[in-house]
Amino acid sequence: MIKLGVIGYPLGHTLSPLFQQAALDYLKIDGQFNAIPITPEELPKFIRTMNKNNIKAVCVTIPHKESVLDLIDEIDPEALKIGAVNWIVNDEGTLKGFNTDYKGFLKSLEFETGFEPNKKTATIFGSGGSCKAVTHALNLIGLSKLFIINRTKKKAENIANDFKSENFDIIPLEFKDPIINNVLLESQLIINSTSLGMSGGPEPNNDLINNYDIKAGTIGYDLVYSPKETPFLKKILEKKGIPASGLSMLVFQGTEGFKLATGLEAPEKLMLDITNSISL
Repeated sequence: MIKLGVIGYPLGHTLSPLFQQAALDYLKIDGQFNAIPITPEELPKFIRTMNKNNIKAVCVTIPHKESVLDLIDEIDPEALKIGAVNWIVNDEGTLKGFNTDYKGFLKSLEFETGFEPNKKTATIFGSGGSCKAVTHALNLIGLSKLFIINRTKKKAENIANDFKSENFDIIPLEFKDPIINNVLLESQLIINSTSLGMSGGPEPNNDLINNYDIKAGTIGYDLVYSPKETPFLKKILEKKGIPASGLSMLVFQGTEGFKLATGLEAPEKLMLDITNSISL
């Protein structure tokens, strides 16, 4: 039997076991995909014992996407460039790290919005592992300018230094910066990569943009998917923007991870249908 799972803490919000197990069952694979709550203190031991416990692969979520980098044997070049891993695959005893978040985000952004990045400006809130993956993705598709807004400017500056180039301008800001209103008015795409607004999170009612203006038609994309209508997305709609849920990103990163773990194409439509049918 193949053992798969998702590791993070807390994991009360995770949908991955539902659609990943459905994919295993649909393809008649003898396997289990479990939610495995792992605290930061427990992470090193868990990684060390993946071989002994015969775990084939795990999806990695908050808060471990960056801290696992120093605990595994090999890192895929894209994951190394991003500086975050969201899948670990046990390849005959060698633990290999991959990042499928950036692929999942790109596919989801196209699927949900049809966003054309050429000569466009975007703003992202947050500076964790997901922000890095999204920044890498936006660079790949030719976005011109990205503002990164974080509680501590230093983390945003680090990402800017890692990813900016001649054709990709990145401006780091902090939450209290007085120019944020102008920044959001300039942006055609606004992304939440923080846990703000997440059910069960530290600030489930925080919508990030209540005190700011946006232009009508601005796309608001929330990586938080629980609840389906997050405070951020509700506020985007209220301000005549276009809301886009990160629920499909969860599935699309998962289909990429499923292929890494099993060597088989994932039943994407089934996984999307199951996820969309769940009440959050």
